[in-house]
Formats: sequence, structure tokens, C-alpha cells
Amino acid sequence: MEEQLVFDTVFKPLLEAHRHLVVGAVVTELQALGLDPTKPLRPAYPVDTFRKVVAVLGRELVPGQPSAVQQREVGRVYAKAFGNSMVGKALNALASAVGRRTTINWVRRAFGATNNFTRAEVVGETDSRTTLVVHHVSQADFLLGVLDVMSGWGRKAPAAARLVSLEAGVATFELTW
Repeated sequence: MEEQLVFDTVFKPLLEAHRHLVVGAVVTELQALGLDPTKPLRPAYPVDTFRKVVAVLGRELVPGQPSAVQQREVGRVYAKAFGNSMVGKALNALASAVGRRTTINWVRRAFGATNNFTRAEVVGETDSRTTLVVHHVSQADFLLGVLDVMSGWGRKAPAAARLVSLEAGVATFELTW
């Protein structure tokens, strides 16, 4: 199997969303991990670098909380920042016009476009619930935070996301509308 890589299209907005944390000792720590936020980013980084960067940001964002809470909050901040970008605002506006099924398919494809190993599929759907299975998950709680935010796009009513199971790198998420 080829090396699992996470693309810079994840790292750039991740660092931007958490820019208030990426100062001083955090910069030094990220540099020690092989990611230098003071220089142009490489096109891709090993998945282990991504895991460690999320851990560092989570520790700084919500210190003292369990790792799962930290990762989820990093995912939420990341998705909220994307949602506030020009592209994110456009997608959010389109989400209400195209509907839940198309929005979930955008999310599913986006997960696969962030790296060279993740594959996501919708395995169940009703009027009020979607089950999404993501294969080769590196950070299930980070993805759950992203889904927390993105599942509400284009909706006036609240949506909920939860991690149903995580086994052998396969995560099952349930989105309730």
C-alpha cells in the first residue's frame, strides 16, 4: 500500500482556522513535526503528521479535555471557518436549494478529496437520517466535528451527527435531520 498522505488543501485551512493558536511554542512544535507554518506548505504530508497537528491544535484549543473532545472541536472550528469562506458560503447557500442528499454527496466526495486513502459512502438513508461509512479513517472525532457543522448547512432546523462505530479504521456516522 502506498504511503497515506493528507493534502495541503486540508492543512492550509486548518492552520488558517486556528491561526490564533499557531504562535510561539506551537509554531516550534509544528516545525518539529515536519510542518512549518511560516513557510509555503508541501503538497502533502504523511497522515501521522495530520494526526499530530490535530492533537496539538486540540490541546491548545480546549486544554484539559479528553482527546476525542479536542479532535472534535478542531474539526468544528475547521468546518466553521470553511463555511465562512467565499466557497463555503456559496456551498451553504446552494445546500438549501439542492437538498440534503446532494449536500451529503458533496461531503462524501470532499472526504475522499482530502487525501489519497479515504473513501466514504452512504449506506442508509431515510427522510430524517443518513448513515455514512468512511473507510480508512485517521481521525474519526475530527470528522465528527466537521459533520457536526456541515450537516446543518442549508438547514433552518438543527441537525445532529454522531459516531456510531469505529472498527479497524472504518467509521460509521449517523446524521439526523
